[in-house]
Amino acid sequence: RVLLISLQENLCTFGIRYIFHSVCKSKHKPVLFYPNLNYEISNLDNNRTFFSEFDKFLIEKQIDIVGISIMSYQEPIAIKLVKHIKNCFNNIVVIGGGVHVTAYPKDTLKYFDAICLGEGEISVVNFLDTYADCRADLAQIYVPGIVTKYNNEKKQRQSSPFLEDLDSLEILSLVDKPTWIYHKGTIKLLKEEQIKYFDRYNGNSYDIITSRGCPLSCSYCADNIFKELYGNKWKNIRVRNVGLVIAEIKRALQRKPTIRFVNFHDDAFFSRPLEWLEEFVFRYKNEIQLPFMLRSIPGSITENKLKCLSQLNILCVSVGLQSGSYKILKNIYNRPIKIRTFTETIDKLHTRKITPVIDVMLNNPYEAKSDLVETIMTLSSLPKPFILELYGFTFYPGLEITSKAIEDNIIQDYDKAKTQSDIERDNSKKFLNNIISITPHFPRRC
Repeated sequence: RVLLISLQENLCTFGIRYIFHSVCKSKHKPVLFYPNLNYEISNLDNNRTFFSEFDKFLIEKQIDIVGISIMSYQEPIAIKLVKHIKNCFNNIVVIGGGVHVTAYPKDTLKYFDAICLGEGEISVVNFLDTYADCRADLAQIYVPGIVTKYNNEKKQRQSSPFLEDLDSLEILSLVDKPTWIYHKGTIKLLKEEQIKYFDRYNGNSYDIITSRGCPLSCSYCADNIFKELYGNKWKNIRVRNVGLVIAEIKRALQRKPTIRFVNFHDDAFFSRPLEWLEEFVFRYKNEIQLPFMLRSIPGSITENKLKCLSQLNILCVSVGLQSGSYKILKNIYNRPIKIRTFTETIDKLHTRKITPVIDVMLNNPYEAKSDLVETIMTLSSLPKPFILELYGFTFYPGLEITSKAIEDNIIQDYDKAKTQSDIERDNSKKFLNNIISITPHFPRRC
């Protein structure tokens, strides 16, 4: 049996859930497990209660293979978890996947038995089939996208198959069954009525993703890692059929009528054909009718598309500014979106009475004080209201900007990039950061 583990702190996960459903359709029997909801195992040092429960769970479920999906900040927990499994259950094979593994395969293969590079819906199922056929001999496994520590030749280092048709994926359920959680010292089945305790917005929203890919190539974004694997295919946005999107939301509402709004997690919702949006608006208005929030890219919000979507109740649209300095956007972030394009996008949303949520990154050592002042000037010129989402800049392993920082001697190596606490900060910029944080309350600068 296969145990798939997400180390996410909430239930808003897509990748591992789609893999779970793909494995469900095969001859294998997967179990989904969230041990770290609400940071339950953020500290695994001497956590005997968890490990005792976890060991009993592995034995009871007769687990043969464990798959763990991780992001960079979750790596310390993942390493301790894998070491425990290998020390206590040497016969269990542990495979790693997720953005961090794809970005940093050489490092993660040191503690995983095998890793999955790229999209895993096809390659994980192929691995499980091959593993059974090879009688658990990892040295005999050659599956595109799967690299094992026992047979780590260059010919294996190819990406997982590119999923051309997103409509081939299963419609996600409100709760995937069986889903287990670790909570207050015990491992138990997740029930639908418990979702509000472990999801964002107290379970009042339904999280959904309707596309993959992004037309931008920002140096700080993990999407670039997938562009390296799949080339221009990843730039072309793949979109799910409108009917399947509506069907998924309707299924969730049937199971939980108290859902108050829908949260679309697509990176670039407006970067799809107008025809798709028109069909979506017609069906959503007639069959769903809930408010929703979405994300987009400056410049992709055309007047025609905005006019179309404005027929619905849009709570807010997240739009990335990142920096008010075009020099930083172009030369450091590889995001050559002109500031005027951004401000025109915000003006369009304001005219339609749609609240923008503006993303800005702080503590980037490449930014001078003058760049921060430009960010302040840009934000203070915008119409109100808007919501500001501030993020601490982090040099994550495997990213283009991290490689640049190593070349420029801003950081020493990838290991120094894993946490932003390792990066020296200029305390003199704190005052300007504080000014940025209160710009939503400024009078508009003419």
